[in-house]
Amino acid sequence: RMKALVAVAVLAGLAASASYNHALRLRHEKEAERRFALEQFETALRSYASVRGGQADLLSHPESLNDLLEDRASGLLRRHLRRLYIDPFTGVADWVPVREQGRIVAVRSRAELPDLDR
Repeated sequence: RMKALVAVAVLAGLAASASYNHALRLRHEKEAERRFALEQFETALRSYASVRGGQADLLSHPESLNDLLEDRASGLLRRHLRRLYIDPFTGVADWVPVREQGRIVAVRSRAELPDLDR
């Protein structure tokens, strides 16, 4: 009987460890996806500013994320960003624009994530 209890305890420990490792792997994959999306936004913001002469003032920044999707300021359609990426942690494209004087200077995730290392 004791051997059976020990075996069950060992199996439960292994299952818990496997579950934690799976959750950690998924979290790392989502973090990589989020990093990719944020890099795309950063590149798009630089591209948007470069079309306006790369000016350092805030007028070279968009007022809306949609401005990165369709920019007609030069008379031509420019797509600085292919699409509004889904935030892998929220499951929707609900990025939070970081604004200065009404203009977007950066983008951050809305997700507040718990620390898995505790």
